[in-house]
Amino acid sequence: MPSVTFRVPDSIRTNGYIADPVPASGKARLAAILTRNDLTTPARVIPEISVHANIWLNAADEKRLADLGAPNEMSVGETITALLVADAAMWAAPVMGIPVAAQAPCHPALARVLASLKLGQRGEQSRFYAGLEKLLSIEDPAQLPRVLFAEAGTGIGKTLAYMAGVHAFLKSLKTAQTAIAVPTHALMDQTLREWRKVQDALGEPVSTATLIGQNEFVSVQALTDLLPDIDQTVREQITTWIGKSGPCDPDAVIRHAWTVGALRKVAPLFNRMRDVTLSERDTDDDPGYVSYREQWDSLPRCSIVVMSHAMLASLVLRRLTAQARATKDSAAIKEATAAWVALTSTEREKRLYQVLNDIYAQGECEDGLDLLPNLDLLVVDEAHTLEDSFNLVLSQNISMYRLHKDIERLHASHPKQITSATVAAMTDVWQRLRRSGSASVDKVMSLHDDDKNCLIDLGAILKGVLEIKSTPKNQLGSNAGFRRIAQIARSVTLALLAGEQYGGSIGAMIDWSPDRKWPRLMVGRLSTAREMNYLWLVVARRSILVSGTLYEELPQVSCETARRSLSVPFDMMMTMEPVYAPWQYKLVTACVVADTCAADGRRRFLRPVVKDSSPEAVHVEFNALYAGWVEDVGRYLVDAHKVAQGGMLVLGTAFRDIADIGQLIEKNTSHPVLVHHSGVPLASLRDQFLAAANGGKRPVLLAVSGAWTGFDLHSPINPNALTDLAILNAPFGAITRSLARQKRARQKNGIFEIVGLTVVLIRQGVGRLVRSPDTPANRRIHWLDARIHHAATAGLFNPIKRLLVKYKVIAVS
Repeated sequence: MPSVTFRVPDSIRTNGYIADPVPASGKARLAAILTRNDLTTPARVIPEISVHANIWLNAADEKRLADLGAPNEMSVGETITALLVADAAMWAAPVMGIPVAAQAPCHPALARVLASLKLGQRGEQSRFYAGLEKLLSIEDPAQLPRVLFAEAGTGIGKTLAYMAGVHAFLKSLKTAQTAIAVPTHALMDQTLREWRKVQDALGEPVSTATLIGQNEFVSVQALTDLLPDIDQTVREQITTWIGKSGPCDPDAVIRHAWTVGALRKVAPLFNRMRDVTLSERDTDDDPGYVSYREQWDSLPRCSIVVMSHAMLASLVLRRLTAQARATKDSAAIKEATAAWVALTSTEREKRLYQVLNDIYAQGECEDGLDLLPNLDLLVVDEAHTLEDSFNLVLSQNISMYRLHKDIERLHASHPKQITSATVAAMTDVWQRLRRSGSASVDKVMSLHDDDKNCLIDLGAILKGVLEIKSTPKNQLGSNAGFRRIAQIARSVTLALLAGEQYGGSIGAMIDWSPDRKWPRLMVGRLSTAREMNYLWLVVARRSILVSGTLYEELPQVSCETARRSLSVPFDMMMTMEPVYAPWQYKLVTACVVADTCAADGRRRFLRPVVKDSSPEAVHVEFNALYAGWVEDVGRYLVDAHKVAQGGMLVLGTAFRDIADIGQLIEKNTSHPVLVHHSGVPLASLRDQFLAAANGGKRPVLLAVSGAWTGFDLHSPINPNALTDLAILNAPFGAITRSLARQKRARQKNGIFEIVGLTVVLIRQGVGRLVRSPDTPANRRIHWLDARIHHAATAGLFNPIKRLLVKYKVIAVS
């Protein structure tokens, strides 16, 4: 019985035609194909990213396959691959391009929601709901806690599916408390509106609370102090709002008073929001802070609470801290700690925080429950970004720009106490730190001796300022700037002691703003494992991690990277088959720039990089190469936009890049060109983009940062609002630079961490294009980074190639 090796293209694995294990599934499909009597020689398959499988065949089948492939000079393995690809196309064709196998029965709860909203049932959505049911249907407490990794592509309808599941869960367990966490407040607003639709569709309202952070509330005192300095029209709008006690907008779903969102609604031209949040308050009696604290009053009476990832991370930290303090002297904690310490490193099966979290999960300590109650179900939407929020809460980013401005303001208001010499000393520290920043734009430096010397001097400056603050109130009064400086002073002290007194648990690093002018100091924890383990083990009995990018192909499908980054214990993890539909790929063409050279020999579509410390001649050469790159990319985008059926989103990694390219495009089109600038909210650009698209224009939006993920440019009235997505260069330098992530990236094989996160960003970006099976087949991805062809960077770009090859790929220049 001969053994045969054949290829299984990714395109027929990811759409569900071939399941795991691949050899067994492939052999079963082949056996079914060979029962047909109408087989003819299949067309040779265009090469694409594949996995190899080895199976045994009987002699008769081998001969038949050899005869089938002979006319096209194909081996038996090539013939098997061609037959599978052809059969997969037939399998995927019957119903609107959706595989017959994907048509799972629709759960009654989901069916009721879809019927009430007059939405058709999708097989993929039903499959996703069935995956959630694996967790929601667990009744045996001994099988809990569990964490389900639930992945589905954009447009499948996963939000509606998990909301129907949450509603059914709450109706089956009347006393259950659940929570939904989303990454941004904009998405929180969208989620609440969807949740309202689900409740209305089912005719069964559920008591719902919301929790938003301090940065989403206005300090009335800070706002009042600022009024004399702003335009009269805006001042009148704000004064009227203050007189009404800061009410929310009548159409708002977040109903708290004194919110930033409400202020933005009544005074859209007010551009000093950062200066009036609760971080600027001088007293806890501020009405905005009182409104913030009142959020928790209704929590015990609500079945579900909706919050941001950052709020969830903050509450987990605060609850864990409260419980740890309350139980630190308990016999159970002392005994467990002593027993763990007595073990050798080879005998320890768990880390100490895991041992303690086990005890917290079993105990009856109620400290911290007023902040975050025990949850019967937690849904984390866009879960791939959750680690960033925990990292943010467990660290502090210190902008030298803002610190410099704080000291300048204090000098302006108190020139006798905060002298010009203090401002000059701060400027000197900034300049020295900037000179030490010899790394490239895509690099981050750890603290070295020059950095530490700068921080020692910075600490002395801040200490001097705080000593002045301690003088009688009638001289300086209360000022939020002093509170911020006190926090920074503590962080600077931590940064200097990080490697000496904290056993590697706290780290510090310096990086730079995209324009390389302002260094930033980051100080904080190097791991979020303790808090995340506490969340999964102690706080939530059931957790659903929802995202379009949790699983990866190695080449086998796996969520191990996501599990490790989110610190989910292996024995708690539950998986499901990621849910994708053929139409997510069939409707899109990937246009990949070829590896070409300009007339002067310069390789095209390669963004040059230069270090600040490079000689002047190198900078001159860089400027010439950079100008050529801008011309390459800009001219391509102009030509691509001329034939685009709708609007275009251009994703970059630096504000300078998109500003220069945007200028070139604007000179060559009559359509609106929107360019993201530092400090400009993406929500505003989104509104301008959709207004132009719905008005018959084909706008171009160039953006960085948050535009890569969760940025929705879909219009319900214009299916061609966004048809083209351009990626200027692989965003290796655009990943969030948390301390924990930097630590992992610098470990052995840390490059895989960076590549994995980069692929997640790209997958999130291309997910903007296709929103439903009804999407017109005019979508295009423009890949404009020629490094994808180079042997020197093959290891970095192979995972990106695996992603792009799922689409129809054409070479362009």
